[in-house]
Amino acid sequence: MNAQRRKELSAIITDLNAVNRAEATALEDKLSQLQERIENVMWDEEEAYDNLPDGLKNSAKGEAMAEAISSMQHAVSSIYSVIEEIGSCRAAGSLEEVIAD
Repeated sequence: MNAQRRKELSAIITDLNAVNRAEATALEDKLSQLQERIENVMWDEEEAYDNLPDGLKNSAKGEAMAEAISSMQHAVSSIYSVIEEIGSCRAAGSLEEVIAD
């Protein structure tokens, strides 16, 4: 990694470390709320897909529904990972300590 990219990463770490615990907790809460909303939509879509006749599951509509469900599963998983990382950073006290491990 060149000096310019290291410098930019260092600046990002400094900015992230400036986030106080209240802001981190608020961010975790907001992400959890968004995750729950996505999960609710995903479950409704899964139920609708499961209730499709077999012939429609293989149609363009069924395939679009399956793709949407997959995208929502990925989003939920990604949000969960971000929440976990925020929690790790808060527990460690700073992003630099997490990176050092």
